[in-house]
Amino acid sequence: MIPLNQLNSWPVLWHLAQEFNATLSNVRFQRAFTFQKRRLDLLFEKDGHLHQVTWLIQHNTPLIFQPNTASVAKRHVHLFQELPENTLLINITLSQSDRLLRFEFENGFEMEFGFFPKARNVVLKKDSLLIQSFLKNETFPESQNDYSSTDAIQLHLLENNIVFPGTTQHLNLFNEMGKQYFDTTHFIQHTFETEENEFNSISHAIQIHRRPQGSKAPKIESIGIDKAAKSIEQRWLKKIDKLEQDLKISRNWESIEHEAQLLQLAIAYKLKPENGVIKISTELSNDEGAELKVDTSISLSDNVALLYKKAKKQRLKLQEISPIIDQTKNDILKLKTLIDSNDDKELQSFLESHGIRLAINKNETVEHKPYKLAQSPSGLDVLIGKSATDNDHLTFKIAHKYDWWFHARGVHGSHIILRTGKSELRQDDKLFVAKLAAQNSDDRHSGVVAVQFTQKRHLTKPKGSPPGLVLVHQEQVIFVEP
Repeated sequence: MIPLNQLNSWPVLWHLAQEFNATLSNVRFQRAFTFQKRRLDLLFEKDGHLHQVTWLIQHNTPLIFQPNTASVAKRHVHLFQELPENTLLINITLSQSDRLLRFEFENGFEMEFGFFPKARNVVLKKDSLLIQSFLKNETFPESQNDYSSTDAIQLHLLENNIVFPGTTQHLNLFNEMGKQYFDTTHFIQHTFETEENEFNSISHAIQIHRRPQGSKAPKIESIGIDKAAKSIEQRWLKKIDKLEQDLKISRNWESIEHEAQLLQLAIAYKLKPENGVIKISTELSNDEGAELKVDTSISLSDNVALLYKKAKKQRLKLQEISPIIDQTKNDILKLKTLIDSNDDKELQSFLESHGIRLAINKNETVEHKPYKLAQSPSGLDVLIGKSATDNDHLTFKIAHKYDWWFHARGVHGSHIILRTGKSELRQDDKLFVAKLAAQNSDDRHSGVVAVQFTQKRHLTKPKGSPPGLVLVHQEQVIFVEP
C-alpha cells in the first residue's frame, strides 16, 4: 500500500497530471456532486462513455484518483452548478511553485485542486475569479498564475539540465538513492513503498495509488487490549453524560403537556395571539398568568396537537433512557472489574458481546457470521443470533420485513429469524422456532418458557440502547417447553 502522504511529492503529482491528460482528453463536464464528507466527485462524458474523478481528504491528506467505473450514489448533493453541463475540458496543468493541479475548461472556467496543508480544498473559478469553494472551512492560496502543462514543465527542466520525473536519468537517480526520490526544485527526500516493499518505477507506484474503491484496506495493527478497554470506558462515560442531559430534557414533558392544556383554554375563550404570543390572565388560570408562544403559520389547534405530540415523545424517551443509563453503568463496573483482573480472554469476550472486536493477533483474519443456521420442518432457513451485537445485525440488517422474529420473553437470549418472506407462518414451523428461542435463552432450564414473536417490520431499535434491545410492536406470545 502506498502511504497516503505520497502526494506530498511534486513528482508524483506530475505523473498523475500526465495520466489525467491521457485519459480525460476532450471530455465534457457533466456534474459535480458529493455523497460523503470531504469527498468531491466529478463526472465527465466522451463518446458515450462516462469518466469519474474523485478528490477526497483521508487522514488529513488530499487524494485524487479515477475509480474503475463511473457511478452516482442515490443520495448526493450537486455542487459547482455554475459550471455548465457539457463544458469541454481543454487542458490539465500544474503549478510550478507548489502541489496544485488545475482543470482548464472552455469559456474561462477553471477548477483547482490542492494537495498540501494550506490548500486542502477544491475551488471553481472563472477568468481567475473565485466562484465557489468545495470545503467552506478550508483555505486555498491565491492563484500565482504559474500553471503550465506537464509537457512544458518537462521541456523547461530539460533545457535547464534539471532531472525531471519519469526519465531514465531520474529513475537511475531514484534507484541509486535507495528508493528515495527528489522534489525537482528543493531536493526534498520522500520514501514510499508497496505492500511488498518494492516497485518497478514511479509510474508503477502511481498505478497502485489509483487502486479502485472497495479494494482491500490496509491492515491495522492491534493495540493493547487494556488500553482499548480504558478508551471504551471513557466513551461509555461520555455516553452516560449525553443520556443524562437528554433525561433532564425529557423530564419536562409534564410542563409541555400543561402548556398544551393552557393553549386549549385560550382557544375556548377565543383569545388571539399578538406577535406570536397568547397572554392568559390569572383569572383564567391558577398560574400567575402565562405567555404562550405559538406558530402563527398554523392554526391554534395544530399548535395544541404539536405540543401533545412533543410531550408524548419526551415521556416515551424518558422511559427508554433510564434503563439504558442503568445498563451502561453496570457495563462500566463490569469493564473495570475485568480490566483489574488481567484476564484478557474474558475481557475480549465481554467487549465482543457489546459489539467491539479487537484483534489480539494483528495478522489474524477471521470470517464472522452473526448467526447459526438451522432448518424448519417445512425446509425454511432459521437464523439464530450468536451474541447481543449479532442479534442487532441479524434483526435489522439481515432479516426481511416479512420474516418472523422470535425471542424468549423477558430474559436474555438469541434473536431468531424464520425466513418466510411473504408466505404464511405454518404452525409446525412456529412451534419449532419457538422451542429454539427457549433453548437459546437464560430460561433454557425452565419447565415452560414464554416466547414472543412478530414480523420484523413490527420491531424498532431505541436510539442509544445497548446491543440486542428492541421494542416489540404487535407482539404475540406462545408457551413452549425447551
